Order: sequence, then C-alpha cells, then structure tokens
Amino acid sequence: MNSVLFVDDNLHLLQGLKRGLRSLRAQWEMHFVASGQAALDFLAQRPVDVVITDYRMPGMSGFELLSRIQKDYPATVRIVLTGQPDRETYGVAIGVCHYFLWKPLDIDRLKPLLDRLAELNGLLENPELTRHLRGLTTLPTFPEVYNQLTQLLDNPEADRQKLLRLISHDISLTMQILKMVNSAFIGLVREISTLDEAIQYLGLNTIRSLVLAHHVFNVSVVDAVEDELRQLWEHSCTTAWLAEALVRDKGDGCLQAYTAFAGLLHDLGKLVLIHCLPEVHQQVNRLMAGQGLSRTQAELEILGCSHAAIGAYLAQLWGLPHSVVEAIYLHHLPEITSGQSLSEIAEATWHANRISRGDHSLSQREYQMLHHYPEVKKRLETLSRD
Repeated sequence: MNSVLFVDDNLHLLQGLKRGLRSLRAQWEMHFVASGQAALDFLAQRPVDVVITDYRMPGMSGFELLSRIQKDYPATVRIVLTGQPDRETYGVAIGVCHYFLWKPLDIDRLKPLLDRLAELNGLLENPELTRHLRGLTTLPTFPEVYNQLTQLLDNPEADRQKLLRLISHDISLTMQILKMVNSAFIGLVREISTLDEAIQYLGLNTIRSLVLAHHVFNVSVVDAVEDELRQLWEHSCTTAWLAEALVRDKGDGCLQAYTAFAGLLHDLGKLVLIHCLPEVHQQVNRLMAGQGLSRTQAELEILGCSHAAIGAYLAQLWGLPHSVVEAIYLHHLPEITSGQSLSEIAEATWHANRISRGDHSLSQREYQMLHHYPEVKKRLETLSRD
C-alpha cells in the first residue's frame, strides 16, 4: 500500500485532511505530524512514499525539511503546500520538490494527484532506478545554450519569441518549464498547453529566477558523451517537428503543442540514462555491440525496463499531461496494429520517431505520410545532406 505523510503546524488543517481523505484509506496509508522535526523523527522509523508539507512553519521550514528528505530519502515524492504564492520562491523551491499545492487545499485537486502518484508503481519495477528518478532534480543542458539563455534574460526587454525558440529546442529547458507549470501550478483552473502560454503565465522574472537557480540546470556536459547528447538532441528536435507536422491539418493548436512536446521528449529516458546512470548506459551500448541487440532489448536485459518506460515515469512524476506520458511510453512499440487504439499524439510520435531515424521498414502508411506532407520529405532530405 502507498503511504503519505502530511506535515503542517495548523492542527485544524490536519484534522480536515483526515476527514476529507477517508475515501482513500483503502489505497493510501496516511500519517499526520505538526512539525518538520516530527516528520524527520517519523521518517527515521518509517519511510513513506510521499511527503506533503507546509512551506512556512515555525522552527524548521518546509524548504529545509524537503532538502533533508531529498538528501536522506531520495525515493520519497516531495510536495510543498503553500498559502503564499510568491513566484520568486519557485526558482529555489522547485529544486527540492516535485509539486506545489495551494492553500486552502482543495481535496478534489489532491485526490487526482495522489491517484497519479499511485500509478507510478505500475511503470517501473526496479527499486534502485525508481530511487534515482525520484531524487533527480536536474537534466543536462549544453553550456552554450544555457549561456545564450542567461544573456537573453539579462535584458529587461527580453524578446519572448527568442526565448520561446531557445527553450523549445532543448529537452532539459522544456522539461523544467513544463514541470514548473504543470507540477508547481497544479492549482490552475485550466491546463496550460503551450510553452508560449507557460512563459506568459510565469513571467520573465520567474523564468529568470528558475534559470539562475544553478541547482535546477546541469550545464556540465562530459566530453565523453557530448557527441551522443548532440545526436540525441538533433533526433529529438527532428521528431518534434515531424510529429507536429503530422497533426497540423487537424487545425488544433493544443494538439499540435502537445504532439511537439511528446516528439521532443520521447527519448527522455535515454537522456536520463546518459546523465544519471552512465555506467548502465555504457553496459547497454556494449551489449548492443556484442550481441547485436536493439537498444530496447539490451535495456530490458540489464534493467528490466526500457528507456521509454524510464522517460514515461519521469514525465508522470513531474506532472506532464497524460497524453505526453503515453506517447513517451509507447514510442518503441514494435508496430501499431489495426486493433490498437492510440491517441493522436502517441501515434504521431511513434511514426515521427521511425521516420526521423531513417527506419528502413517504413510502412505503406508512412510513405503515404511523406507523400502527403511534402515539407516533411523536404526537411528529411535536407537533414540527410547535412
């Protein structure tokens, strides 16, 4: 059974949570304490899956508590509860927590979040890998991209469109902005569906605070994997462009945005392995070379799961839309049969990944796509000449 620990010095709030969450007792073991120190004492005896803590408490603050939990219990999902929505604090707090929730806490918003976290257990069955992913707060960003971003943000009149173009072509930047908007601002009435909307909503000051919080971005790309990361980046950008092109005639801006996200992030799990578990990544490469296995086969042999499952797990953990999580999880299906029902986003991402990597077993439908979208064919021909 999943377990959650609530931490708040407001005893009335804790009592209200006990009453409001009774319906979840069959799925969640719930515990309640009134201070940060009491939470640490509890965890020393009995670690939990999720901690939800008030941000501002007397004595030990929520930030201090979650920093300790991140260090000592990295497998614990960390959630901040705050009644003071000061966006300037997020650049600091986002480095130690997975989600923000607003006070007064809406039980009807908390329940779906707990359901979402419970679903994580079905994605991975490797406890050590789960611990790494839950403790992960940064993804690698190329130093030159990060430097361009900081230079752009140094200008008080920064061009939002230039900022948008820079962020939308980088996996790490996109993930952090989407994490902030979908995880940190889970209390929004409606879901924000595009990076442009996210940047408008957060504001340049918040983006600036996030970028200048150095613990949020990892700009130290190791020379040994730089070429591999650049190839991954190029493939991801191409897949994003292709996937978005394949749904463009639907005339749905939200669908196009989510499909582009899915295309850009579909190999997120591969990025995590390179960054977080480089030794395992090298093992996978050696097994592929030595036994002629596909990457997915080698990953299953060593880890018991594929990079598609790893990417989906992190996307789910960081609060990305279910449609994007699904597309990441399914992008290495061997084939799509006529009886399978995939979302438009997942299907477009699946086809775009195959086309962009030059798969020689393209289906008749994919050749039809290339014929139907001449700009896609032209883009691929340009890439092949580069």
